[in-house]
Amino acid sequence: MSHPLLTDHPLFTETSRASVSAIIFLWMMVPVATFTTGSLKPEKIIDDDCEAAKVVNILNAVLGAAPQEDFLIILKERCTPFPDVSELAAPLGVGLFEVAGNGQDANVTQGQVSRMVRQVHQLRQVSRSMTMVMVSNDPDFLTAFATWSFKSRLMVWSTRLLVLTRIPLDCFHLIRNILAMTNSMLLHITDSSPLRVNMYLDYPYSPPGTQPLSVASWSPNKGINKNSPMPFYPDKFLRLSQRPRLVVSRVVIATEKTAVIDDPDHPGEKKIVGFNAENELIETIAKAMNFTIKYVAPPDGQWGYLDDNGFWTGMIGMVYRKEADIALGLFTMTPERYGVVEFYLPRLSATFARIMAARGSH
Repeated sequence: MSHPLLTDHPLFTETSRASVSAIIFLWMMVPVATFTTGSLKPEKIIDDDCEAAKVVNILNAVLGAAPQEDFLIILKERCTPFPDVSELAAPLGVGLFEVAGNGQDANVTQGQVSRMVRQVHQLRQVSRSMTMVMVSNDPDFLTAFATWSFKSRLMVWSTRLLVLTRIPLDCFHLIRNILAMTNSMLLHITDSSPLRVNMYLDYPYSPPGTQPLSVASWSPNKGINKNSPMPFYPDKFLRLSQRPRLVVSRVVIATEKTAVIDDPDHPGEKKIVGFNAENELIETIAKAMNFTIKYVAPPDGQWGYLDDNGFWTGMIGMVYRKEADIALGLFTMTPERYGVVEFYLPRLSATFARIMAARGSH
């Protein structure tokens, strides 16, 4: 099978347009991963050509189990051998991105990964959908990718991620945030012989100490063997199983009617509620998705803009700095805001028109 490499794909600049939406939520729930200094010594993820051929079989089996017409992006260290990408099931093309890796200085790895993520982000902007495969045993590489993919908003929901690694599961915390909060799956290569791969999912807001959910395994003889009814790419945010408490930032307008009531979800605490369409909508969404709300006003009372010192103010800044999960209000979608937060596109909008004429005209 042959297909074009995405490294030859022209990168088009997406035209940015400011638009006003009726009701917009900004949601950036993902905490940035903590940078590690590389306490683990990276090991080769693929030992020989025989294993490399099996990796192709693994990836093609997973891609075929949940088919989606999209581009395939391979992210790896340069020292990691990888089979011929033409053997991968990627009808729209394959892109191969590499960093030096292999236990180099952690700060150097982070800089290289940041540049790589920016290039992949350009491809995502001109692609309808994309599947990324991260192949690495280097904790610094994995952690740097998690950090920069969140900072750059690379991992939108239409982007799928497969992480192929041999790192021990007790080091799973290095990338847990990205696996839990995005459309991702962990492919963990075991040390057994013959080669075996266990597949895991993680869910948003899982309590500390919980293990990822094992959904399937792969072996050369049996292929994929599912051990859970869960699909490979479930809609994790359709209904949150842990019923988390999310922080919602909002600016109360002077003319808005509000009331302070007892919080039914958190006895002993108070809750400020507003009587308007935005408030009713977020409360309805909270019930449907199974989360509770803590309303917080931005200290500066601003909606949010980038000041002369490069600091995001207001509700936008709270979401960007992870001080809030959601910002609620009638926001204008500008290119600057769109670069740091995710907008929930309006489901309902209204257009007002005014016709003016001079007095006495017909």
